[in-house]
Amino acid sequence: MAVNLSMFKSLDDEGQEVELARPETKSWGDVVQCINHNQGRNDPAVKRFMELYLLGVQWDWYAAYKQWLDQYEAVNGYNAARVADEETGELPDEMPLPAMPERPEAGSVEALWAKTAEARRLADARLSQQKAVLMDTGELVNSYRETKELGQTPTLGEAQYKQALQFRQQLRTQMEGRP
Repeated sequence: MAVNLSMFKSLDDEGQEVELARPETKSWGDVVQCINHNQGRNDPAVKRFMELYLLGVQWDWYAAYKQWLDQYEAVNGYNAARVADEETGELPDEMPLPAMPERPEAGSVEALWAKTAEARRLADARLSQQKAVLMDTGELVNSYRETKELGQTPTLGEAQYKQALQFRQQLRTQMEGRP
């Protein structure tokens, strides 16, 4: 199977194939920071960060591919050099060949924007659900407190009240840590 590695290699002045140095790339975290900072899809900086992220995805695959190739050649060499046991005449078991890493699609900035928009939509929907639960829990806690202040017996038990308070705090903490 031929793998196109032209984006990772070039020819030098003598016509010899040489591996290119990995260019500057960006992580997904860098892209998210840039989006949040610039607040705009049409911002050239956001587009450039996305391009550099997509380039990095390809270079990450290439690094995994080179590791795989080394392992493949080692296993293939082992399997080819197996020698039958002198006493039994049996060959040792073959080592299974490692699976080649799947190359990610060379995505476009537009496709990445679409994925990002869908992820944001899902995150916003989850946040809305969390806010609704937080409000319901708040009403439950307030009702308990008001009933106790009036000297009445609340329908919510002390353990349930403490559990609701703890859950409410955990939910607030999760919401504050949202990217």
